[in-house]
Amino acid sequence: MTTPAKPSESAWAALAVMRWVLAGIVLMTHLRATFVPSNAAIDFIVSLGGKAAVMGFFLISGYSIAHSYGERPDGYFRRRFLRIYPLYLVAVLFTQLVVYLAPSPAVCLDGYAFNSAGFRTSVANALLLQGFAAIPLTYNIPLWSLSIEVLYYLLAPFLYRRPQTVLAYFIIVSMIVFHLSPDPGLLYGYTALIYLWPWLIGFLLGRDASRIVRTVVYGLIGALLVFLSKRETVEPLSVVTYLGTFAAILAAPYFRIPTLGRKAANFLGDLSYPLYLFHLPLAILFFKYFGLRGLPEFLIAIIGSTAVFWYVFDEKLKRWLWAPLVDAIIRFAKSACFTQPTGNPAP
Repeated sequence: MTTPAKPSESAWAALAVMRWVLAGIVLMTHLRATFVPSNAAIDFIVSLGGKAAVMGFFLISGYSIAHSYGERPDGYFRRRFLRIYPLYLVAVLFTQLVVYLAPSPAVCLDGYAFNSAGFRTSVANALLLQGFAAIPLTYNIPLWSLSIEVLYYLLAPFLYRRPQTVLAYFIIVSMIVFHLSPDPGLLYGYTALIYLWPWLIGFLLGRDASRIVRTVVYGLIGALLVFLSKRETVEPLSVVTYLGTFAAILAAPYFRIPTLGRKAANFLGDLSYPLYLFHLPLAILFFKYFGLRGLPEFLIAIIGSTAVFWYVFDEKLKRWLWAPLVDAIIRFAKSACFTQPTGNPAP
């Protein structure tokens, strides 16, 4: 398998903006009616589909993972752990704080009540077992996708070495299950099979640039599936969100963005992950504990808080604590596994 051609800095910046847009769709989907009154503008954004936005995240994730592993297989799992888990663990712990400050049932604007699922569910979520051995945190439902994402990360080295024909079988099976099955439950890993196909399509786009026509066909079939989907969680314009993300990946290598624009785009991309992780517990906290009701106030409070979480726990604490800790564990494991016994050899 040849190493994929590395996209330019402008390409990654363009995809960073796309991640921010997708996170914004998810945010508005959860704010609409439950925390702020609905209006035509909010309804339009929500019609783009929160679940389709998550599928867009899977597309971009598969694309970036193919490049990450293809370019630098050494240290791949370390990079993925540091990218995902430290901030994720903070999100789980913060959600528990919100449960304490806004006790269950936390009834919101439209009468929807958030009910705590209990301590054992929180532990399972901290271990990334939601969707397999437990439900996602009820005060932070968007975490459902993170355990799936991590599973795909774990499979990536195996999948990278498989021929495109094998991956095509996986895509087809996942598409069939997506189309024919009802909305899945939240246990036994079934959701991971449902949404494997968009991640694999992105993965193939990143890995097999020489066979892009075939991969584009898979992507267009995926768009048809989204368009024809009868799932309750698929909104009318979900296909626009899916196709927009797919087109952004295809077009990203051709973007030319000036340095200042790349910095701004990458900053928004950096914020997209914590925005996804923290927006729902933040919304509950600001609604129940601080009494916020207007959309501008929610956006300022949530995005501002997200920036603080990113700077403190991702930008700084990861560098000061998590990276040295992980490196120390890796060094210890290598020394424990590969240190040869000392002493004189037997005669």
